Amino acid sequence: KFEDARKIAAEFNKPDIPADRVAEAEASINQIRAALEAGKALTEQDKDYKYYAGEVLKRADELAAKLAARKIAIAATDGRAALTEAMTAAKAALTTAKVPEVTDADLAAAAKSLGAITKELDARTALEPKSAGYAMQATKTREALVGMNEALEFAKRVRDLSKQTVETLAAGIAAA
Repeated sequence: KFEDARKIAAEFNKPDIPADRVAEAEASINQIRAALEAGKALTEQDKDYKYYAGEVLKRADELAAKLAARKIAIAATDGRAALTEAMTAAKAALTTAKVPEVTDADLAAAAKSLGAITKELDARTALEPKSAGYAMQATKTREALVGMNEALEFAKRVRDLSKQTVETLAAGIAAA
């Protein structure tokens, strides 16, 4: 039972464990620990087993550390992809918001897309100290977000002025 779990865990002792097999790797580590716990009585009776169990536990801990690092790397990759996707959508929405024929719905869509970026950043704040690559992209995204918010506010002001101009023209035409 123990050797089967150890063999399964050995399959995952690679730097690039596929994301879809992380749970399986965690389960095999837990099986190893459970098997060691079940054989705890033997450690007091057999010194060779005690040494063996200690070494296996060390390897299981090393594998768990590698797995934790891999989970962080996967989360960072997913986070960077989500930020890139959100930024692309926001840029497209802002481009639409900058045209002269912009509607209130276009402005609302642009505001919503900027809110989505903020949500993505907030959802993965805990990841920043763990992954330098993600932290750097998050910082760049925050900096870009400031400029995008300014562009949205400018587009809103342009829309308001356009509305006022049209209303004033309509009132002037009606009065004439």
